[in-house]
Parts: sequence; C-alpha cells; structure tokens
Amino acid sequence: MALIRLHKLLAGWGVASRRAVEAMILARRIRVDGEVFTDLGRRVDPAACRIEIDGRPVTPPAANVSVVMVFHKPAGVLSSLGDRFGRPTLADFFPGPERLYPVGRLDSDSTGLLLMTNDGELTNRLLHPRYKVEKEYLVQVAGPPLTAAERARFEHGLDLEDGRTAPCHLRPILRKGAADSPTASPWVRRASPQVPSRDRQARQKRTDASLPRAAALCPPTITYRVILREGRKRQIKRMFAALDRRVVALHRIRFGPIRLGDLPPGRARPLSAEERRALLAAIGREETER
Repeated sequence: MALIRLHKLLAGWGVASRRAVEAMILARRIRVDGEVFTDLGRRVDPAACRIEIDGRPVTPPAANVSVVMVFHKPAGVLSSLGDRFGRPTLADFFPGPERLYPVGRLDSDSTGLLLMTNDGELTNRLLHPRYKVEKEYLVQVAGPPLTAAERARFEHGLDLEDGRTAPCHLRPILRKGAADSPTASPWVRRASPQVPSRDRQARQKRTDASLPRAAALCPPTITYRVILREGRKRQIKRMFAALDRRVVALHRIRFGPIRLGDLPPGRARPLSAEERRALLAAIGREETER
C-alpha cells in the first residue's frame, strides 16, 4: 500500500482535522509502532503501522461511510471527546462505536449548532478559509448599543492580536422598538444540558454556574446577529472586547446551509438528503468523494 502522511491519514479516518492532527504530533501525543511521532513530513503505511493517540490505539473506520450529525451543544459541555478533570464532553452524548468528531468548536459556555462527523476531509474543507463557509450566531452583549461607527468597524474588520478580521455581518435584534433583554433571548432559559452520565448532579451544579444562566443577572444587554466566514479562537468575544463590550451569551444557529432549528439542547439528528447535498455543494465536493 502507498505511504501517506500521518496527518492526512488520520484526517481521512475521521480522527480530527489535518491541522488538529498536526498539533497532536507537535505535542508528542501520537505514537507509531511504539515510538513518539514528531516528523510532520514522514509517511506511514496505513496497512502495517500501529498508531496510538494518548496511549489509545487508533484503527480505520469499519466502513467507508461518511456520517454527519447536527448536534445542539448545551452550555457547560466541552467541545472535545475527553477531559482529565471529568467535565462534561461530547463523548457523553455520543457513546456509540462510531467515532464522530466536532467540526470546529464552541466554547464551554457557548451553545448551539455543532456538526459531528467521521469524515476528516469534510471537516478540513468546512473549516478552510478558502471555502468561506458562513457561521451564524446570536450574541448577547452587555453594555450600551454599538454606535453606527462601531458597527461599521466591526463589519469591515478589527485588528486583533492574531491579525485583522475578515469582513462580516452584524445586526442588532430589536423587539418592539427596544433592545432585546436577556430574559427575551430564546436560548438563555433552555441552555442547561441534560448530561447522560453518572456524575449528573455534580455536573449540573457546575453547569448552573455557566455564563448563559448568569446572563439573567447581568445589566441590560442587546442581542446581535453575527455572520462570520472565518473561525478563530474566541473570535466574536474578542471582537466585541475590542469595542469595550462584553459577550454574556453566544448561540450558533447556522453552519453553512445547515440550521439548528428547534432541535432541543443535548439532542442530535442526521442530515436530511437535501441538507447533505447543500453542505457538499458549499465546499465543492461530490457525494462520491471521500
């Protein structure tokens, strides 16, 4: 069998995106045939090598079937499949044998739509800046409403520590002529997760202290609709902070053509055939590619 670079192999198996696998390699978390793997350019034989991540063996998927699920991430849940401190993770909601991984991430205190998949190449394309896949959010912000000049700066690009942001869309959501209040925000009172695990009560206490629940005690806020075509770590929070505002709740409602709809927190559903076609079209991929 032809040799292949490890980050491409593991992305194809649905372990993580290529960039995430590269980070694992640099962090010395991956072993190949018992030895720590550190050479990003080195190729391996998929049929002959033995791969471990954090001491756990990694095997190819049982079938070459691309699976994509829509998941409503509750507050207080990490966008990872494990946590050494025992905090709630995505693994609590996807305990089955099929390895599904998140496309990107949401902060622990953020809620809303996460795509879960075993298709590493799909993940790579959805997150790649070249495809400019839109992500839409409802963002609850403390402080006075942004002025017209501040909104223009936000939309045209802000200078952050990791560079200037790409143009985006920002609009306030008003109700009956007044700024949206925290109690009116539709996700605030529904955000507590129903974590299906043995530490339910202890985890619920931690969740009760999460940011969306605390939003009800904050000063007056306004909710904005934000649409990005890039994805940096904590980008929206940092953009509002650059304008001296504080995000108190963030909820993603759309990823590309896929909408969260009325899916309850903590629940998942597969894509419809129409949604799948639209998602693949957004990244210029045919159904047969994988």
